Amino acid sequence: MWRSRFDTIKALGYSAAFHLVAFLLVTVSLSFDAVITPPASAPPQIIEAVAVDARKVEAEVERLRAADAAKSAEQERLARQAEQARKQVEALKKEQERLAREKVSQEKALKEAEVKRKAEEVRRKAEDDKKKREAEAERKAQEEKKRAEEARLKAAEQKKRAEAERRQRELNEALAAEEKARTDAEQAARDQSLLGEAVARIQARIESVFINPSPERDLKCTIFVRMVPGGEVIEARVTQSSGDAAFDRQAEIAVQKASPLPVPADAAVFDRLRLRQIQFVFDPTD
Repeated sequence: MWRSRFDTIKALGYSAAFHLVAFLLVTVSLSFDAVITPPASAPPQIIEAVAVDARKVEAEVERLRAADAAKSAEQERLARQAEQARKQVEALKKEQERLAREKVSQEKALKEAEVKRKAEEVRRKAEDDKKKREAEAERKAQEEKKRAEEARLKAAEQKKRAEAERRQRELNEALAAEEKARTDAEQAARDQSLLGEAVARIQARIESVFINPSPERDLKCTIFVRMVPGGEVIEARVTQSSGDAAFDRQAEIAVQKASPLPVPADAAVFDRLRLRQIQFVFDPTD
């Protein structure tokens, strides 16, 4: 808008300058005509027209005066027009200068506004980037917090499950131990009964071949017997004497003579009853 206005004022300035030049040329031409007009032409006419009517002479003089007055008025009018044109040119020049200053000011304002706009864009972008970074950092922090919470809950659940499994395992082990103790006790009771029966049969077998050298006396001794599965005796000796050497000797002989001793045929039962090495009180009078 200001550029269009400046171009219009500029065109008007050129037009006014052209008219001023034209006016000055006309003024100079008229002034030159006035200078070269021979002022001394009247006397010859007066000399030659001595007989002319005085009124005509006076009329001609009046006409010339009027013409001079008209020329002076025209010159004054043209001078006034020239002054007006000069003032218009001056005004136009001042307007052009003002518009030029306004243009510079506007261009400066536009540049400052552009710099300010770009600075504002940079500031807003930096602020937006900062907000985005903060939002991203917050999102990552929330995700990390969520993962940490999930990991904590998972660890707690695993710990809870492990604790439940441990308690169940301990309970199962306790129940198994209790069951084993019960079955072991029952087996031990059965084994003790079997052992008692086996020892009784062994004693009966040994007594059946024992020759008592002192039947009138109530003698007894403790005998240690070592044998292998099947009842074969590999060692027999008195560990606690009866006080009678002959009695003790006959007891050892009887064990050897009774071999193989009556033991369970199952080697596993034989070992479980610990019959490889036994020690018992031999009392033939019992």
